[in-house]
Amino acid sequence: MADEFIRRLRQQVCMQRFLEMGPLAEARAQNLRPRSATSEKCADLFVPFALFVAQPWLIRATPFYLMKMVSLILGALLIGAASLSAVDAVGPQSKPNDYPLTADSLPQPGVPQGRLEGPLEFHRRIFAGTVRRYWIFVPAQYRAEKPAAVCVFQDGQRATHPRGGAGALSVPQVLENLIHKMEIPVTIGLFITPGNLSEKYPDNLGLSNPDHRAPEYDALNDNYARFLVEEILPEVGKKYRLTDDPENRVIGGTSSGAICAWTVAWERPDQFRKVISMIGSYVSIGYQRAHEGHPMMLGGDMYPTLIRRHPPKPIRIFL
Repeated sequence: MADEFIRRLRQQVCMQRFLEMGPLAEARAQNLRPRSATSEKCADLFVPFALFVAQPWLIRATPFYLMKMVSLILGALLIGAASLSAVDAVGPQSKPNDYPLTADSLPQPGVPQGRLEGPLEFHRRIFAGTVRRYWIFVPAQYRAEKPAAVCVFQDGQRATHPRGGAGALSVPQVLENLIHKMEIPVTIGLFITPGNLSEKYPDNLGLSNPDHRAPEYDALNDNYARFLVEEILPEVGKKYRLTDDPENRVIGGTSSGAICAWTVAWERPDQFRKVISMIGSYVSIGYQRAHEGHPMMLGGDMYPTLIRRHPPKPIRIFL
């Protein structure tokens, strides 16, 4: 089973998320490209990251075994950012960040189309004074008689965006294709923006970040997990039948949205046990010194220590 996971990943590994980080990352990616320009060798460089060899301290928290649903979604999302065929084509005529989408991230003939509802606005008490938007992807195969698996993605404004723009992921399209091929179960997608400190969500933000992203995504506490479990999932559950089995729930994101996804699973493994983390910001963004009676707030750079100090949790994370 692990061999099959590696094979799939080798077909779908990408580089674009590294390249989006600028000239330094571009130079690093150039160094990672194999001299022979073969897909197989390129994949060999990235597979250890997906298997978490690059950060073995997390293996203790998540003993690895194949979780097909997450690996397929992750592979397809990575391919949505770029493809190995583009790596093979690297040459004098190639342009930086020119990595075309491949099949799982593009509409395919004969695949039933689901629907994307939204954007919808959401106000609640846990993040008081904020407003956010969210989208719900409902696959064509959904039937109310059977609970659907759940896929939650942070930075919903980019996760739902089909093409173009930094960080656009086309997650609904990926879900649609993989569900049709029966490689993942029927899954409802929930795509949520960070909150904005305003009464109405600004129409001019586009794919940009709202102003309350860091306090929600980079904080090492259970606030965002409570927001999901106590507020927005029950709201969506009023209309659609969602599974409450944590083994059939996956949460993902990029950058600060990735550490947010990990923190949700870390705080509430009874609700989420599968994490897709892309270029996660496991650094000290959320750190705050103690001041005026407020305790110190830890940053994400403390996770290696926290994980070593806690008993293992039933979480599987894919990088």
